[in-house]
Amino acid sequence: VVDLSTGSPVVTSERSSESSVFPLADGRIILSEPGSVVVLDEHLEPIGSYEGHEDRLTSAALLADGRIASADRSGAIHVWDPESA
Repeated sequence: VVDLSTGSPVVTSERSSESSVFPLADGRIILSEPGSVVVLDEHLEPIGSYEGHEDRLTSAALLADGRIASADRSGAIHVWDPESA
């Protein structure tokens, strides 16, 4: 993830070809790699993580109650609370 105002990387991944980024409606960002999901705040600081998926994420969405729904290539859909993950 690159800060476009400076051109500097703010979050890096060793497996960038397998990484995915999903913006959420509240300004947070989901950064995923196979087996790991990180929630970033609006300043791109990690604020939570989740390790329930076994494959690469294909989508993520913020639910009305604050939980996150995420789906991976295997078809698995997980609903999780970023505050307690």
